Amino acid sequence: MKFSGNNLETERCPHCGISAPNLVLVGNPFIGATAGGGVPKEYWRVFQCARCRAGVMVRSNPANSGLQAWPAATTYSEDIPAKARNALREARLALGTPSLSIVGSARAIDHMLKARDYKEGSLYVRINKAAEDHVITEDMKAWAHEVRLEANDERHADEDAPDATEEEAARILRFAEALAELLFELPARVKRGRQLAPGAKA
Repeated sequence: MKFSGNNLETERCPHCGISAPNLVLVGNPFIGATAGGGVPKEYWRVFQCARCRAGVMVRSNPANSGLQAWPAATTYSEDIPAKARNALREARLALGTPSLSIVGSARAIDHMLKARDYKEGSLYVRINKAAEDHVITEDMKAWAHEVRLEANDERHADEDAPDATEEEAARILRFAEALAELLFELPARVKRGRQLAPGAKA
């Protein structure tokens, strides 16, 4: 990530995921913290993505290095199995192409269930089995089936189905991310917390 004139050069927009985004400076840089004598210690700039119109705020030092951006590009925890993690990443990067993103989110859910040993039968069967075993709630089961059906529409090119939107793709990705947190991230954090607790056994 670096400045190039009035643009911010970065690999992808953290909002819409487009590659090599056109992020244009909005207004003038302004001074943040100062050192003695009022000498600037940091500058702040706001950039806007020409595609999705969302903003990115960047902090830099006076030499315009050491850039930090908000929001930062999304990364996924290593607690999530690799195949599911990669599918989530691909779904996020494809948000600008909703059909691909929805299919990616469905793949991520499929990989998550398989990683929890729900490998037999169709995705429909495995979702139901996970709910029967109380691994996911009834509400999550219903939402998972919605994702499955929407992904089927995209895979099978149903002429009667409306085109997917970025809002739908983002909603489905949020569910897949929530499922990853429930199935893998939270249990891993609890396990690490118990291991660090006073008197915990090795």
